[in-house]
Amino acid sequence: DRNFLRHEILPRLTERWPAVARQLARSAELQGESNDGLVDLAAIDLASVGRCDRLNITALQTLSQPRQRNLLRHAIRLSVLPSAPATRLEQILTELIPADSDRQPLVSWAGAEVRRFRDEIFILPEAEPAAPPVTGIVTQASAPLELGPGLGALSAIPTMSYGIAPDLVEQGLELRFRCGGETLRIEPLGGTRKLKKLLQESDVLPWMRSKLPLFYVGERLVAVADLWVDARCRAEPGFRIDWRDAPTLK
Repeated sequence: DRNFLRHEILPRLTERWPAVARQLARSAELQGESNDGLVDLAAIDLASVGRCDRLNITALQTLSQPRQRNLLRHAIRLSVLPSAPATRLEQILTELIPADSDRQPLVSWAGAEVRRFRDEIFILPEAEPAAPPVTGIVTQASAPLELGPGLGALSAIPTMSYGIAPDLVEQGLELRFRCGGETLRIEPLGGTRKLKKLLQESDVLPWMRSKLPLFYVGERLVAVADLWVDARCRAEPGFRIDWRDAPTLK
């Protein structure tokens, strides 16, 4: 296409309009300056709206739609994700952003996705295809247990403060994932709480809840990731769950 334009089209344009090459070069220069201005404007807007992968919807809605569109393109580019097709940008502007805060809409395209939770937009890489859940046992002596791409690795680390009781770690903490109905006692004198409710109250991102590692000894839920240890399973000193390279949960 470039050769066709250079050898077939431009000579004919120049023959008809001798100044066309200079005019095209000037137009390209002005377009470049305009693009630089849009990038500068997007950087200013981003500073007031959040960060490239996480935008506050209330702040975003104070901008005009052209500035919202410009900011979204800029944020996606800074997140090193594929550019959004125009149709997907319009979906974000007209469907995702105005959605009720209790909904969790999703707009996706090849290599990227945009989600809403509460009053924020999350710009994310496209979710990995579901893989068989990782299994394994974590002990004091075991190597870190790798969870898979983007999910980090888990190990049990001694701590002088309250943590998982050493005898439970010695038995081995079996890694599982949510299947529904799990309960946990957070306070020593309190009752058990449903894990589903705890995750909601703590604003754990909905799309991450199924990926949270749960640690069992037998059929007893001992700990949930590095978030909670069941009060009946604590000791001082104890062990804490170290989640290296953990994904964003909140």
